[in-house]
Amino acid sequence: MKPAKNTNSFTLVELLVVISIIVLLMGILLPALSRSRKAARRIVCASRMRQISLAFDLYSADWDDVIITAKDIRTAQNGQCAWNFELLPYICESRDKDFDTAKLWFCPEDKDPFPLGYGSYPHGIGLTSFALNGVYEPARAIRLGPAGGFKKISIKQPSGCMLMAETSYNGQIYDRDSSALRSRGIYLTLDGHHRRTSGFYHNGSMNLIFVDGHIDNIKGFRCEPLNSGITDDWLRKNMFWDDLTLPSADENPSFWGPGYRK
Repeated sequence: MKPAKNTNSFTLVELLVVISIIVLLMGILLPALSRSRKAARRIVCASRMRQISLAFDLYSADWDDVIITAKDIRTAQNGQCAWNFELLPYICESRDKDFDTAKLWFCPEDKDPFPLGYGSYPHGIGLTSFALNGVYEPARAIRLGPAGGFKKISIKQPSGCMLMAETSYNGQIYDRDSSALRSRGIYLTLDGHHRRTSGFYHNGSMNLIFVDGHIDNIKGFRCEPLNSGITDDWLRKNMFWDDLTLPSADENPSFWGPGYRK
């Protein structure tokens, strides 16, 4: 009598078909999962920026509608704090009691290997993933952007004027290459220039805070190579900059705010 055939086992072909289906499903699902995680991190970043936006409003309410001034983290001295330190009392007032304030200043997608201020320049000043739109230099009468010593009432289009952007390169950001600046002969260093922004962390886009307090996401535009001592390769390696820029003050003056026109 022949032994009964085991009908519960799989053949090799059946196993290979099952494995192929599993591999195919993983190939379909993993990119979708990665995109979902990136989207979640963008939302977390926007939530942190919302806390900072509320603190901006509290600061302006205390200071007669004045927007907090962009102070370069490297040059803040003589008793003056960098803008993010100056905002801390208002952060503590506006945040939820369970919120981790230490994480507030960083985008979860910020890939700067030294985000907490370790190492040499520029990482030695990398205390935050964010930068204010503006520069204020009383000695040279330079006032650019909403954070350049202006009041909210000075901003003609607060819902379309950027106040804060994502970048770990410096504590301030402004459009140095505006034709108005060139015509007036004003020289500003490239340190805050938007073409060195490293903040396009979210699939080629970045989160922004606008003067009216709302948060939005804007895609970057491709720009020409830099002509400077710091090479593109160095920026890509160290600051994860990917040839993207924001619209210039010549292309969209309201985006950058007052100070770019005579």
